[in-house]
Amino acid sequence: MVVLARGRDPEELIKEDIYDVEAWYVLIHKLKEDPIESSRPYFEKLISVFPSCGQYWRIYIEQEIAGGNYAQAESLFDRSLLQVLSIDLWKCYANYLRNCLSKWNFRRVRDAFEFALDKVGLDHQAYAIYNEYVDFLVAANSGGEVKFDESVATIRGVYLRAINTPMAKHGQLWKRYCAFEQKVDMRQANDRIAGVMPMYLKIQQVSLQMDAVMCNVDRKHVSVPCSNSAFENEQIVAWREFIAWEHSNPLQLADYCLHARRVIYAYEQALLCFSFHVEFWCEAVEFLQHSADKMFELAMEDAGRNAHKDAAALFERAINSSMKKTLLIYCLYAEFEEGCNRHTNVHSIFKRFISLRDVDPSLAYIHYMKFANRTEGIRSVRTIFKAAREDGRVKSEVYVVAALLEYFGNQDASVAVRIFELGLKKFPSDSDFALSYTNFLLHFNEDASIRVLFERVLSSGNLPLEKSIALWDQYIDFESRIGGLTGITKVSERRQEALSRQFGEMPTALLVDRYRFMDLMPAPEDDLRMLGYPELISMSRSYELNANKNDKLGSSAIVQPDLSHMIPFKPRRICRGFFHPVPGGDFPPPPSTTRILSMIPPPRCFDGPFVKVDELLSKLRDFDLSTSSAESEAAEKANNRERNDLLRQTAYPSRAADREIAYGVHLTSNAVSKVAEQDDEKLMVYSPPVHDIYLRRRQKKL
Repeated sequence: MVVLARGRDPEELIKEDIYDVEAWYVLIHKLKEDPIESSRPYFEKLISVFPSCGQYWRIYIEQEIAGGNYAQAESLFDRSLLQVLSIDLWKCYANYLRNCLSKWNFRRVRDAFEFALDKVGLDHQAYAIYNEYVDFLVAANSGGEVKFDESVATIRGVYLRAINTPMAKHGQLWKRYCAFEQKVDMRQANDRIAGVMPMYLKIQQVSLQMDAVMCNVDRKHVSVPCSNSAFENEQIVAWREFIAWEHSNPLQLADYCLHARRVIYAYEQALLCFSFHVEFWCEAVEFLQHSADKMFELAMEDAGRNAHKDAAALFERAINSSMKKTLLIYCLYAEFEEGCNRHTNVHSIFKRFISLRDVDPSLAYIHYMKFANRTEGIRSVRTIFKAAREDGRVKSEVYVVAALLEYFGNQDASVAVRIFELGLKKFPSDSDFALSYTNFLLHFNEDASIRVLFERVLSSGNLPLEKSIALWDQYIDFESRIGGLTGITKVSERRQEALSRQFGEMPTALLVDRYRFMDLMPAPEDDLRMLGYPELISMSRSYELNANKNDKLGSSAIVQPDLSHMIPFKPRRICRGFFHPVPGGDFPPPPSTTRILSMIPPPRCFDGPFVKVDELLSKLRDFDLSTSSAESEAAEKANNRERNDLLRQTAYPSRAADREIAYGVHLTSNAVSKVAEQDDEKLMVYSPPVHDIYLRRRQKKL
């Protein structure tokens, strides 16, 4: 049974972490040896976990083709080709067309190749697709399936299309095109080549730039949830550089539609490797919307409508795959549909997210109610809020938004107060909701109602002490602004009594909040430190909201560590060896190991097979070199004979003998040794150079 170097079965590791790429790699190699009928469920699970990995789709399809299941293979092509614009997958499709379908229907295969070029013809590695297409057309021409003139025109069109596209191996396509023109018509070949030469030189320069930009991109990276590793961050930077390069329009295209296609294709390639990174999805749909608006400005009505359709399709892909539980994509999608005046679609988008079981729907309900208030009025808001109240997952923020929409949208304070009261009964220990309620009542200048609310909440005993600090701060601030001295003193004493259990006896420090206003303090900074006031207000909400402004009160009293000697934290998905000698962080390897690691390729360059190191070392340890057999003695004699023959033929046998001795080989032939000594004596004879000017001058003097 195939196991990992960690000594674990890959299926067990996959159960622990379904995104363990290494375990999936070992399992795939195991599945290749089994019949496709038994391994098909595993492959289905594989592509459901990694739906954007073209390499896994290709392996699955190749297994179906190897088993002769062409119908299943074509079904997999239908499921993957339009969703996964991976060059590996499309190469597999091109090979399938040429090897399995070309003998059945020439026009169908030709149309399929044209379809492939429309989808991935802009790829950096599209050379293989163009090459397969040309070979197919040449074979069809030699077989007499099409007319000669028609075939030549089609092949020439494919070559010109490829030459006009920057890609890797662009020069090889140019050489093939020149040979093609020479073969078709030698008299007109030079004129045709000269006419295409300026375009080739321009595209060749862009191809070299593209090679330089893509050299740091690992296109075989499998999309997994964000790990924030160093390699992942490097790849994100590399993809952003490539996307920015496409945004800069290096081809200086006047056709905006073609430029937009190239940029969107760059985003599509980045999403294949980083489908769990929401920023690539957001940037892609934002660019599609921007390009659609610009196309409408340029009077490209059809192109603009197609861009809008592509944006909607991209949103659907996102929420049906890795962004299924990301509310940000749903909100952008709803805003896009609202801009297109498709309000029914907006309702269905929000309901799709709310219907998910393992998500927090509170924020979705909030934006859903805001949309309904904008487009349909307060009655629709009440319907949505009624559904939210019946949903046990919602938080208190939904009640706050519903109350504010009732007050500001319908100008009805009584309904808003009833909603706040309902929320206070449902969330009695939520200090944030109580603060929102008191802030709402402060707009009406109803002092009695506000005091009653403060007393109800603070004396109920439902709020933990650490959560009641902000409410006490707001109560003392309220009494300081509109209350009398007696009320201020009573609230201050009650506050001191309540907070003394948290901070101890600090009566003077607790008085500071009674007389402060915003950032204005009633005592110097040194006195506040002596009182321990910075430590007190660090527990309150008011201090957290103004932390950046109040740093001068507490930062200088704390000794800051020297961060220059600290090692940056670089999380790794799978840490082995010396990276975790003790729990708590990553540590650098020893200097000697660092030097060796700098000379060998990185681990990601090695794809297997994985050696069982313990078994290999045990075999080497148990191997006995002292034993000899008749076969080994005969082999040694044959080697000595062959070595002596080679030494007789060499021009410098002494040097060869020295080299053999340096490597631990002992010569056994006396004749060879004598020849070596004679050659050494010959080499010892001094032979002056032919044009030795110093020797001639000395001879003249003599």
